[in-house]
Amino acid sequence: MRWSLAISLVVLASALDVSLAPMFSVWGAAPSFALPLVAFLALLAERRAAIWAALLAGALADLTDPAISGPVAPLYLLGPHALGMALGTSAVIQIRGALKKRSLLVLMTATVAVGLLSDIVWTFAWALRGWFPQGAAPWGEGAALGALGGEVLGTLLSACAALPVGWGLLRLLPWWSFPATAGGARFAVASRS
Repeated sequence: MRWSLAISLVVLASALDVSLAPMFSVWGAAPSFALPLVAFLALLAERRAAIWAALLAGALADLTDPAISGPVAPLYLLGPHALGMALGTSAVIQIRGALKKRSLLVLMTATVAVGLLSDIVWTFAWALRGWFPQGAAPWGEGAALGALGGEVLGTLLSACAALPVGWGLLRLLPWWSFPATAGGARFAVASRS
């Protein structure tokens, strides 16, 4: 995998998440353009590279999305999205051998899998932080399940965003230099004698 391309696209997707995604929000939930990218890498990249890319994308999501506006400055909690995306990537890696990797429907499904696990970890981390004295959760006095529902709606919107994002990523497939083992036999160069 070409790390220069991966890092550039992760940063671009994170910038789009901050600037463009709020325009597509529904009931306060916005799609993520980084989730389809992470799912794409989980399907095609080597295991270690995919997990590192998921950690990077998750860390950028944590750093660009202040969950609580504090009295002096916004509060950022580094880790929930990063760990959640890494967990989701690991889950997709475990089942990718049985999947058709160049299908947009599979990419949408993998986006939902990565997103749901990321949402569960995010909700659990903030709920755990809320149990500590003077700890606050981003949902205020409401229930954690309501916040999880909003995150799941964002994940479903991200799955819809996986169609155009995935189409573009599949067009860039020759530039990625994925190994033949991760992408399946159809990505290997066949030598004919």
